[in-house]
Amino acid sequence: MKTLSITTQTMQYDKVFTMDIGAKHGYIEVSLYQGYKTEDDGIFWGLQHSACLSANYSQKDIDHRNRLNNMETVKNGEIVLIDGKQYKTRVIGDFSNCAVFDPV
Repeated sequence: MKTLSITTQTMQYDKVFTMDIGAKHGYIEVSLYQGYKTEDDGIFWGLQHSACLSANYSQKDIDHRNRLNNMETVKNGEIVLIDGKQYKTRVIGDFSNCAVFDPV
């Protein structure tokens, strides 16, 4: 069972994970946030990262890409651990709010 960590600030490469949303390109990069409809509603959700090109990639960028390429993607219906509790992945689609994690 995969363990996901909440993103608390921008550019937290170590907390980004990959998700299969059924898109043609394989997987997308996602960060986990809490507070979907309101800041304090307690709902966990996935924010899709948009593509970004660079003229020069740092070693940190390369390491991040290698980690994601070797990671098992989170799939629709998969049970994951968030803060020590189980949640079922509900993929919404190829949107910025690409998934919601429902308590089991």
